[in-house]
Amino acid sequence: MLSISSQAVSRWETDSAMPDISLLPSLCSIFNVSSDDLLGINNSKQNEEINEIRKKANIKSSRGYIKEAREILEEGLRKFPTNYLLMRDLMYVASDQSKDSIYSSDQKKIFREEAIQLGEKILTSCTQDTVRNCAIQVLCFAYRDMGDFEKAQDLAKKMPHMAVCQQSLMSRVTTGDEQLRAKQTEMHLYLQFLETGIRGMNTKMDNGEWRYNSEEASLLRDKSIALLHTVFEDENFGFYHTHLADIHSAQANYFATLQSVEKTLYHLKKASEHAIAFLEWEKGGEYTCLIFKGMSRGRFSTNTTHNDALCLLNIMKSENFVFLFDNEEFIHIKDKLEPLASHW
Repeated sequence: MLSISSQAVSRWETDSAMPDISLLPSLCSIFNVSSDDLLGINNSKQNEEINEIRKKANIKSSRGYIKEAREILEEGLRKFPTNYLLMRDLMYVASDQSKDSIYSSDQKKIFREEAIQLGEKILTSCTQDTVRNCAIQVLCFAYRDMGDFEKAQDLAKKMPHMAVCQQSLMSRVTTGDEQLRAKQTEMHLYLQFLETGIRGMNTKMDNGEWRYNSEEASLLRDKSIALLHTVFEDENFGFYHTHLADIHSAQANYFATLQSVEKTLYHLKKASEHAIAFLEWEKGGEYTCLIFKGMSRGRFSTNTTHNDALCLLNIMKSENFVFLFDNEEFIHIKDKLEPLASHW
């Protein structure tokens, strides 16, 4: 493939000679490995150390401690500057920081530019498909947020259709217990996309107006609630307790703007119930509904250090709810949340 004699290859194999350095990119491409792998740099001890760094960073980032995660990853990259997994993880951190309201517009732009720089470096040099695909995902959002929709769309079009994604295929090429688990994983993925997609339907159109008015947006949230109750008929919502807490708090906020005491209190009560249930769910367990019966409720990740009880309490302090501050039921909801409100 490279027009090299078998004698030259033999000398490489017996360690009596090494390939010319200019051949390394081609050799990496042929064997679908990184240059580190080709040169034997990624030994098992190094991989263990890198995995430990990533694990420590993930513990922080998955609970909203983004600055701490960044420090861990930056230190790791100083030691392993060519490791694409560490680059990918730092991309996610930079992307999260580019959306954090604590930073100025200029700081957010710097984070987006950092994410783009890391992503483009991965696409230029990394040959691992999973790492490249994750980089493309973050790059799509970073370019979109920078206003470069053409680049974002070009990258998005390079990704496979949902019908040929890992979860879709695994549910069709396995058997027995493994196939059931694969099908449940696939349905869980589709449910997340569908439920959050319904809530995100209200986009700004070309004429600058929102597609749905406030009342219609509220009806979309009602549909998300109905969907989750249909799937989790036994109300063992697991991870989706946090989704329902968010949806009901958004509904409470909407009805508060209308000064509707009854509907605002109803949704606040529901939001508090799901927020508290989510804190209990964190201890683990299995789903019991028909579709996900026996499936582990798994882990979760969040971009805030506040648990759901604290998030809801902070929402209830806003000006929208002033008209309820002396209401007995409103006070009762606060009293239930306060002992549980804390940081992750």
